[in-house]
Amino acid sequence: MAAITQANFKQRLAAFTRSAKSQRDTLQSLLMFAIDHAANNQDEFTCLTQVMNATVEVKSFRTETIKDYVKDLVTNLEYAKLKDNTYGFRKVKKGVPCEYKAPECPWYNFNNKGEVKPDVHPMVQLKSWVTRAKKALSEGKVQDSQEAEATEKALQEITKLLA
Repeated sequence: MAAITQANFKQRLAAFTRSAKSQRDTLQSLLMFAIDHAANNQDEFTCLTQVMNATVEVKSFRTETIKDYVKDLVTNLEYAKLKDNTYGFRKVKKGVPCEYKAPECPWYNFNNKGEVKPDVHPMVQLKSWVTRAKKALSEGKVQDSQEAEATEKALQEITKLLA
């Protein structure tokens, strides 16, 4: 693998992004194949288990999201320890057929588990709230006089603490 330098950084980053998008779309196709396979083979989950276990092994996909996505599309399904001490998909209740539904979105848009979130800075948020509350009071947006009075008192106390 060639070294990353300032000269090739943007090119390598763009290639990485293309590759990652291609991999997530390939994973979507694999999941859809495995779910169709299970639906057409009396709830046989070998392919689905193989896809899930491959994503766990790779460690670069949001596996909790993928698991929840599959369970949303297939009822009566769980990902658990199997008799051979490996993990895989199986029915929750034996004898109860699974129901399959069409996906509304790809797995990577299903939920935001595992996605990066900005750091929380409570003092910044508190100062922002104080500014918004003062503006609401000054513009007469607080209709209840008791609430307005209580808000004004709270703002005075908070402002003293922030100083």
